[in-house]
Amino acid sequence: MKAVAVVGFKEAGKTALATRIVELLSSRGYRVAALKHAHSGLTLGSTDSARLFKAGAVVALAVSSDAVERLERGGLTLPDALSQLRSYDFLVVEGFKESFPGIRVAVARSEEELRHLMHPLTVAAYTPTGGVGSANVPVFKPGEEEGLVDLILERAFEPPAGLD
Repeated sequence: MKAVAVVGFKEAGKTALATRIVELLSSRGYRVAALKHAHSGLTLGSTDSARLFKAGAVVALAVSSDAVERLERGGLTLPDALSQLRSYDFLVVEGFKESFPGIRVAVARSEEELRHLMHPLTVAAYTPTGGVGSANVPVFKPGEEEGLVDLILERAFEPPAGLD
């Protein structure tokens, strides 16, 4: 499983970009998994499975013919989550900017944000607002996601097991 993390600050556009990367990789035939870092805890909706979970169920499953939703008590470390997803072709991670052991795309609204997000494994910057003019990595804007995915496919590698 190759992987990329989409990192950035709150409300920068990480989810929109991660969603687009998943769409493009899926359209190219990859089996894609997605992992989101929920640092403030999960916001449970009002689905029946969420109600059962909130009532105290250790595990709550909602099952249909085309999808499964699983809510389970207890957390996972990043290495444990990566281990569970290794059977997929590609993993798109949103967040984990402090600890993800793979390539990253920094979503930045300004050059100052980008400076704070730069890391030796940052392979590209994405600027949804056009606020980044130049950087030490290629800079992509809305409408250029196909090129970004080409770069991701070229540079991605399997994250080492057991590291975070």
